[in-house]
Amino acid sequence: MEKKFSLIIPTLDRYEYLKNLLLEITTQTILPDEIIIVDQSNIEDSKLFLEFLYNYDLKRIIKYLKIDPQGSGRARNIAVSIALNEYLLFIDDDIELRSNTIFASYIEHLNNERIDIIEGAYLDHPNRKIERFVPDFKHPNVIFTFLSTYFNKQRNLRPVIGLCAGNFACKKSVFVDVGGFDQRYGQSDDIDFGLRVWKFGYIIINDKSLRVFHFKARSEE
Repeated sequence: MEKKFSLIIPTLDRYEYLKNLLLEITTQTILPDEIIIVDQSNIEDSKLFLEFLYNYDLKRIIKYLKIDPQGSGRARNIAVSIALNEYLLFIDDDIELRSNTIFASYIEHLNNERIDIIEGAYLDHPNRKIERFVPDFKHPNVIFTFLSTYFNKQRNLRPVIGLCAGNFACKKSVFVDVGGFDQRYGQSDDIDFGLRVWKFGYIIINDKSLRVFHFKARSEE
């Protein structure tokens, strides 16, 4: 059973949120082989954040890249290009995990040969119900119909067409095969990515039990 994975975090002017996320990562029951941070921040003085990384408990597995702002899709593509592992986990910088087993759950899903990409769910307030859970789509494809029947027997799992890029995991071979994120679509590049995954015949599963809290923080001007 594969357990090694690369954690990818694009960031833009949200160092305080990112620091909280990195501290939370240390409590996970399994840890990534590498944490790839692609920083597009406009904040000139990143000294305090770099000092934080220097003293961070997991600094030995950090890969930190500073690039000019080119969009989160571009940042994720760059991170994937240097990732060493087949399993990739993508988390936005303003996410709070709230569970110390979420990484282990993602890897367990990816070890299932029926699953190519697994997406979690988002909460935008601690007391709210799930903010985003992509509905399944009826499609004449026999395989898709079979998988819908199979996964719907399990309460939290459902095959979907579509993706939110701030809380998902996939196999690198799938990501590369479909061409990664198309940055021409800007903030909609994850929707385009999900549609291409489907067109290529791969399967995206949404697990609504993989809930994270999304701050939806604005980047500082």
